[in-house]
Amino acid sequence: MTQFKNVFLFIATFMWLLTSAKAAQWARVSAEKAIIYSDVEMSSPIGFLKRGQKLRVGDVPRNKGRVLPTVYKERVVFVKTTDIQTNKNQAVVKTASMRIKDQIERKSRESLIAVGANGLASTIDDPDALPGSPDSYVFSGLGVQGVIREFDSPKALLLNMSYLQATEDTRSIETFLIGVDQAYRFINLEKYDMSAFAGVLVSPYSQYEIDNQFKVNGYGAGVEVGINSLVKLGRTVGILLEAKYQYLKFFGFDLPESTTNITVQEDFSPSIFGPSFGAFLSFSF
Repeated sequence: MTQFKNVFLFIATFMWLLTSAKAAQWARVSAEKAIIYSDVEMSSPIGFLKRGQKLRVGDVPRNKGRVLPTVYKERVVFVKTTDIQTNKNQAVVKTASMRIKDQIERKSRESLIAVGANGLASTIDDPDALPGSPDSYVFSGLGVQGVIREFDSPKALLLNMSYLQATEDTRSIETFLIGVDQAYRFINLEKYDMSAFAGVLVSPYSQYEIDNQFKVNGYGAGVEVGINSLVKLGRTVGILLEAKYQYLKFFGFDLPESTTNITVQEDFSPSIFGPSFGAFLSFSF
């Protein structure tokens, strides 16, 4: 009875192999030792086959082209496609998905660059240094974003550069900003991901101007914190949306002691701070 049961089990498993694989082919072990696994994920090795040994394998690779099914000791097992040579050309057996997977695995980093527009709705904390100076400025401008991430890691380095300009009444401020942030990706889906980030801001160039009165240059430093999300439109193209809070302190605005219409009351070293938003077209490589 036990023998009949074993024969029936062998026939059933072999029929399952033929049905699930849709076809079968002869193969020969090309590796020194071809490890066989009990599951398609290759988590449970149960033995090995020697070089030159012949076996019957399925025609459809599994696990993204990594393994092929076969029968060993009356049970369905799996062997790596790289450990065997089939009657077909090995490059054909190794499916397109496997080749893509190999290319991805060879990449050590994921990189992204994005270009677009951003804006900052800012309060200024030192308007009284210049009588009549506005209490807030709305900045707008262009920006470039860059993301460098170790392959499949949630952490990333964010680099951004932007030129922002704001005009209120007859007064204007323009600034060139460079941001360096540490990001952490907490949502990672096939077509969408979202990251939180925080870092430092540096402005190597800023300018404050009052129309027909004076123009002075300075610099600045500050911090930023925010969230960005990437909507993937294809393999390489996407839309990057960003929302953050920025704080920037200006230095070096050496104002003249007085002008025809303005008497300066004190040193002008203001801070601007407020929410910032941006939309960018991204390209990954």
